[in-house]
Amino acid sequence: MIDNFDDYPSVPIGSGNPYWCCALCGKSAPQLFRHLEAHNSWCLYRKVKEAIIADDKDLMLDLVIDLMGRNDCYSLGIELRDKLGLKEADDEDV
Repeated sequence: MIDNFDDYPSVPIGSGNPYWCCALCGKSAPQLFRHLEAHNSWCLYRKVKEAIIADDKDLMLDLVIDLMGRNDCYSLGIELRDKLGLKEADDEDV
């Protein structure tokens, strides 16, 4: 099991519960306990991290496209963009 994955987007669970959960799959911080595999298989955070670990550039590019325009996943999009060596629109030569 891969450990130390605690940079997922999170939101408070609410209703008096003191814990936070993954904003993308809803699993609570105690359930996840920094394990990537504890996120649901369809969780976008998990898919991004697995693509980076596998160095699967085609999947990373597909995920960048999926992440476009999503404010809740901004840091994941930046991480993928940097991993793929893509430039921001502002960085392009005009």
